[in-house]
Amino acid sequence: MANRKRSEVRLGRLVDCAGSDVAIASGTSPCEESMSVADPFVTCLLEDAMNVPAPDGSTVRPLGRLTGLGSFAHFQLEPGEVSEAVSHATVQEIWYVIGGSGEMWRRQAGREDVVSLRSGVCLTIPLGCVFQFRAAEGADPLQVVAVTMPPWPVESVDEARIESGKWSPELKRS
Repeated sequence: MANRKRSEVRLGRLVDCAGSDVAIASGTSPCEESMSVADPFVTCLLEDAMNVPAPDGSTVRPLGRLTGLGSFAHFQLEPGEVSEAVSHATVQEIWYVIGGSGEMWRRQAGREDVVSLRSGVCLTIPLGCVFQFRAAEGADPLQVVAVTMPPWPVESVDEARIESGKWSPELKRS
């Protein structure tokens, strides 16, 4: 599979396992194909998932979703990059760091903190929390898997709101 040529990412729509319309990046990814109505079980390899830009500037690979319950994705921020600060309008998340290192800043209801990120760290992002993260300088990108509850909305135009953060965003890609 390592030699499989990735398809070009195009904005598209997909019907998930429960028959709901889902806005995603489109192509011929086996992950996308497995989320069709014809196959009620989603099985996806990270290497086959489509790369799409997250509103905060990180790269996200949607991996699975259960309608009405939650969605699961892999996020990556390259070494030295700093995301945009965002808050979510309707979803909350649980993050688990699987690689790299960095920091996460969170602010909500007069409280704010900065936590170190490294493999094994799990953290929550409650509804309405403003957050921003950055990857440490070095060879390894910061990699996180996350559950979003409820699932990331189909019409996500207003879901992630750009906010003022602790650090200046720095994204090396265009």
